[in-house]
Amino acid sequence: FLVYATGAMFGVSRTTLDAPAAAVECIHAYSLMHDDLPAMDDDDLRRGLPTVHVQWSEATAILAGDALQSLAFGLLSDDRIGTAETRMALIAGFAEAVGARGMVWGQALDIAAETAIAPPDLVAIKRMQQAKTGALIQFSATAGAVLAGQDPEPLAEYARNLGLAFQIQD
Repeated sequence: FLVYATGAMFGVSRTTLDAPAAAVECIHAYSLMHDDLPAMDDDDLRRGLPTVHVQWSEATAILAGDALQSLAFGLLSDDRIGTAETRMALIAGFAEAVGARGMVWGQALDIAAETAIAPPDLVAIKRMQQAKTGALIQFSATAGAVLAGQDPEPLAEYARNLGLAFQIQD
């Protein structure tokens, strides 16, 4: 939704926005599959249904998540999105949002907080939550500006706060 909504603000065609929106959904599904694994949150149910590792196997959940992550980056390389420079900017932003400085880092902080001697303080919780799904929300909200060749920073600030609100509610 955010990819389409912010893209529309800048007059980016829906066709151009399809691949980035699908990439976000691929990463979101991958992150849920991996988050449910025994080594992470060890959840047996998601939305009332058996998680992937429970329904099939841990190996299937890992491989399906890995395939979705690769697919997401492949979607962002589609030349229908725009110029090579635009695609590279989008891919770089995406990699930061979902990688070691974004969602992966946030998950690592979450795991560390669960085993910490003392509970994390408000600053640590905010940092963790903004890095988790908040980083993907930020990418989603700024993709339209990147595709339109506009400054994404005003939307980035909005998205950081929206991501934090989402994590608090979640």
